[in-house]
Amino acid sequence: MNRQIRLRSIINTLEEKFFISFTDIIERFSISELDLEKDCAFLSENQIAYSTASGIHKIPNTSSTYEERYITQQQQKEIIAQKVIPFLFDGATIFMDSGSTNTFIASQIPDHLQLRIITHNVALIPILDTKSTIEVLLVGGTYHSDTQSIFSMQTMDDVSNYVADFFFLSPCALDSTYGITSTHKEEANLKRMMRLFAKKTIVTATADKLGTQQPFKVCDMDEVFALITELSSDNIALLPYTDQNALIY
Repeated sequence: MNRQIRLRSIINTLEEKFFISFTDIIERFSISELDLEKDCAFLSENQIAYSTASGIHKIPNTSSTYEERYITQQQQKEIIAQKVIPFLFDGATIFMDSGSTNTFIASQIPDHLQLRIITHNVALIPILDTKSTIEVLLVGGTYHSDTQSIFSMQTMDDVSNYVADFFFLSPCALDSTYGITSTHKEEANLKRMMRLFAKKTIVTATADKLGTQQPFKVCDMDEVFALITELSSDNIALLPYTDQNALIY
């Protein structure tokens, strides 16, 4: 197989699975470590993927609009939602973060569950408005159209008035070494506040967020209760997270 065909095959795999291990590449294409290094360099230089100790990760698209992010990876988000729903129980109070994954999860909440959801995610309002058994509390502050969410000092003050059973944290980026990070300082501050006032924090993330970093720290992985992705818990992409305190689903 020539290099061009091999690279196209790797890129197609990354589009579908977001990660491919070095071992899989070497065995699948029967290439040397030198060829592997050249392929990794090409993918990195062209902003297609980046390498970690375990393999190659697709670089997530962060330039899309909120609406575009919401309608992408629907199958992956549905799997995440199916894993989240069993955590919910009647009477639970939940901090629900901004982000298209959490918005999709909200759409999958069974109609019979009686919940109180506290959120700064404006996109949740029309979705949860159809569920009569859910009380929705929208915290105040400054609206940001790029994330369809609210965050400011007032938002943090409002959050501090509650104690939640769960905080469903939808990260901008997630890395086993650098933890959970955000693209905005104010958003990172709000996520930290929600984690502080929640009994358990559950991270909900599609696999393309794994191994990525943004400039503003939210928390370390050992400070959250669980990590939920669309991958099976024994997937090699999750291996770097298994030695953290968080449960992997």
